[in-house]
Amino acid sequence: MHNTNTAVLHRGALALRAVLIPSIVAAGMVALLTACDSSGKGPMAMPSRLWSIDGDGEVRVHTAIEIPPDAIGMAATTGEVWVIEPDGVIQVHPAKGIHRTILLPGRPTTIEIDAELGVWIGGRGPSDDGLLWNIDPETASVVQTVHLPNTPESLAIAASASPPTVWVISPAAGTILQIDATSGGIEGSNYFGEDMSDIATDSSLAWVAFDQDQAVVPVPSLDLPSPFFHEGQEYSVPGADALAATEDTLWVLDAGGERVFPVDLLADHVGTPISVGSRPTTIGLDGAFLWVANNRSITRIDRTSHGRSTIAFSRPLSFIATTQGPRTMVWVLADGTA
Repeated sequence: MHNTNTAVLHRGALALRAVLIPSIVAAGMVALLTACDSSGKGPMAMPSRLWSIDGDGEVRVHTAIEIPPDAIGMAATTGEVWVIEPDGVIQVHPAKGIHRTILLPGRPTTIEIDAELGVWIGGRGPSDDGLLWNIDPETASVVQTVHLPNTPESLAIAASASPPTVWVISPAAGTILQIDATSGGIEGSNYFGEDMSDIATDSSLAWVAFDQDQAVVPVPSLDLPSPFFHEGQEYSVPGADALAATEDTLWVLDAGGERVFPVDLLADHVGTPISVGSRPTTIGLDGAFLWVANNRSITRIDRTSHGRSTIAFSRPLSFIATTQGPRTMVWVLADGTA
């Protein structure tokens, strides 16, 4: 068990039969073209392209949507994709081929979406203070701004908690914050160390991954006195670079080993690792699958059988975002640098 002054571990976002689909690749997996700047002197950044993958593995490029090449992060909900960039956030409706930009008074750093609690964006304010913006998707307006002591670098939302909670990690400062999503009040904060890599939630607690300790630690609540706020079963997992969580399973990415570890929470057991593609970066869950974003491919893993399939891209991937709900959909942002 770690105490309040000891670094612990890191959270949650990505990923048919292990078959490459040549027709898809040939039909248009090239999302970006080489271009020259206005002086004709060399390559320039091109707009990123947005792709979608449905539950059957069908890939589609949304050519009517161009995303600036300086995107910082992405999240998705049913029918919408949200992309943060240096000046704000872009709300995209792919089916309609339209998007709108919402300017923010600061620089966004991370984004998460919940169907009930809306869009949450962490960022850095004009005075280098930490900020957390809550945006109503219907009105595309900022309905709440929370001032934080440090810049958020990763968020996780627990809508079913009491009160509904937004968890914030700031690895540069080594802190975790627990925010009441209704009031915007800081319910608790504590120092956990600077090697946090990610945070994810299930219905009752947060899971924090620590890549240097190679461990994952549960955090029930930060409004409890130390050491009870991180009481529970810790898991030693190689890598611990990114997390995704359900009620019964943790999925932990080991980027260096190019594999994912399933952690059975009911049996308190770290399972056999599952190999993924080259240079994985992010993981995310939908209703049936774990999705892993690799350098130029996406690996889809069946959450029950652990069977894998691979979809290849011809350009590096920037971000992926998964959606929960009746329709499985994974959104992919292809690198915009030619």
